Amino acid sequence: MGTDIHMYAEEKVNGVWEEVPELDSIYDERNYTTFGVLAGVRLPDTKGLVCISSPKGLPHDISSDVLRESENCDSHSHSFLTLAELLEFNWEANFLVYRNVDMQGYQKFKKGLNYSSCGLFSGKYKFKSNAEMDRLYEDERRQLCHVDAGVIDLGAYSYYTTVGVEESHLDACYYFVNSVIPKLCKRIRSSNTLLPAESSENPLPEETGNPKDIRIVFWFDS
Repeated sequence: MGTDIHMYAEEKVNGVWEEVPELDSIYDERNYTTFGVLAGVRLPDTKGLVCISSPKGLPHDISSDVLRESENCDSHSHSFLTLAELLEFNWEANFLVYRNVDMQGYQKFKKGLNYSSCGLFSGKYKFKSNAEMDRLYEDERRQLCHVDAGVIDLGAYSYYTTVGVEESHLDACYYFVNSVIPKLCKRIRSSNTLLPAESSENPLPEETGNPKDIRIVFWFDS
C-alpha cells in the first residue's frame, strides 16, 4: 500500500496564521525521497540522505481551516516547515541511493549505460554481491564463443544485486523544490524563478520578505 502526502500553505497575517487558499493542496506528488527529506517518512534505501526535521506534529497555532482538513482523514506523521527552513536546507548536497538491478541492468550500470532498476524480487531471484555478479559475468563470457562488445544478455539468470548511485537532494526532489518553494516565495517577493538543477549556482531564490512568516503544514496517509 502506498503513502500519500497532504500539504497546505499558511502565512502569518497580523500575528495570526491563516491558510493561503490560492495554494490549497500545494503538493501531492508521491515521491518517497521528498517524504524522507521533509519528515523522515518512507525513507528509501539511501546513505547520506538528510531529513530536515522529524515529524513535529501540528503547530499549536494552526489555522482553523487547515486543522479541519487534518481531521477529515486517517493520517499520521503530521509536521510543518517554514519557508526559512526550506531555504536554509542544502538541496545541492549529494547522497547515495541504492537500487536493485538484475544481471543485464548491472552490466549496463558498469558500462555507464542507461539501465532500469527493479523492485522487490520474488523468491526465484537470488541476491549476489557486486563481486559475485562480476564473477558470474566473466564465467559466462568465457563460455561464449562470440561475445558482443556491448552487453551480454544474461536475462535467463535469476540474480540481482544492489548498486549505489550518487544523486543530489535537488535532483531527487526536483518537483518539490521547483514548484512548491517558488510558490511560497511568490507570497513574499515579486519573482519566483529558480535556476535549473544543472546550474552550479545556488538553485534557490533570494527572498525579500520574512520567510519565517509562511510555512507548509502536512501529513501522510497510508
